[in-house]
Amino acid sequence: MVSLPSTALVLASIGQLALSQFVAAPQNLTSKTGYADVTVRYKPVPAGICEQDPDVKSFSGYADVAPGQHIFWWFFEARNVDPEQAPLTIWINGGPGSSSMIGLFQELGPCTVNADGEAVNNPFSWSNVTNMIFIDQPTQVGFSYSEPVPAYEDPGGFLVQLPENNCPEYASDWACGTYSYWNESLTANSTPAVAPNMWKTLQGFMGAFPEYARDGVYFTTERYVGHYPLDCKALRPV
Repeated sequence: MVSLPSTALVLASIGQLALSQFVAAPQNLTSKTGYADVTVRYKPVPAGICEQDPDVKSFSGYADVAPGQHIFWWFFEARNVDPEQAPLTIWINGGPGSSSMIGLFQELGPCTVNADGEAVNNPFSWSNVTNMIFIDQPTQVGFSYSEPVPAYEDPGGFLVQLPENNCPEYASDWACGTYSYWNESLTANSTPAVAPNMWKTLQGFMGAFPEYARDGVYFTTERYVGHYPLDCKALRPV
């Protein structure tokens, strides 16, 4: 089964999981240096994971915006127009702190998930007419992460870091897994704190994939997240 490149910072605290969910770091990612010297790491996403059309390209990966700060993005080419002549539309969900995978799977992305848990085509996707990039931000939201660490959740709901990828017997009643390191200094708590890394993410992506932003760039958001673009300023360096 092919999966998205991710350290699967799957927050394994769903219920009282006894099953360990330690996940290996992603392998064989392609690295490119975008604008502002931001490194982008990614993989192509095969048709069927979300986009169903094998002729439409999709990539997902990370922008390494700072040490211990890695922003997840998922890109889809435009379906019904030449993607190299189409605009780039950026989607970020609100919250603040909501994953943009909500917008992708439940609102305007190329696929939705049916009752059987299968990805199916969304005929009304915005990607019919524009290139689309969905971004999980800030760090520690969704698939974005600081540093992956093995840990478990104690009865009080606090995370306890483990020395290795093994779930000890005393923690068997709680969720063991790979978590995004919970360093509060890496958690954005204001719009000015969020904007720089959002700007770097876009610099990295558009520098690595300049062919997908030739006909304009559009910010699309919902709820609180509309504040972020006001502080992002120019998307490309002057």
